Amino acid sequence: GEPACIAVAERLENRDPGGDGFNFHVRGSGIGSAGAVKIAKALKSVSPEAATMLASFSLSYSTVLGDAGAIALAGALPPTLRDLGLVGCNIGDLGGLALHRWARTAEGLKMICIEHNQISADLKLRFQNLPGIVADF
Repeated sequence: GEPACIAVAERLENRDPGGDGFNFHVRGSGIGSAGAVKIAKALKSVSPEAATMLASFSLSYSTVLGDAGAIALAGALPPTLRDLGLVGCNIGDLGGLALHRWARTAEGLKMICIEHNQISADLKLRFQNLPGIVADF
């Protein structure tokens, strides 16, 4: 029900299904854990083939996303996602660990931007050691 989410949903509904992948960027929207759960549910509801069309996902600067939101998203993001942006989302180690578990098996992931969160130095190092992935902090 958030205006930014509705605008993105309308763009997705109107996109060419035969075209290249799409980006889901809703930055600074104030989406919290409840909104992230809804987005995760929507991601899980699409076919695996459709999920592979998601190229880039960002909820950066959604300062109330927190660990619960990150955990919900980590359980729903497709492994083919190329870029993930969750900058300044008030994510700590609980949410960071969930994202790290997802990133370890995300064969399409090239970049993860999770700076300006409360992730420990140890977990940051674990992200930086993921092969083939650029992790920005």
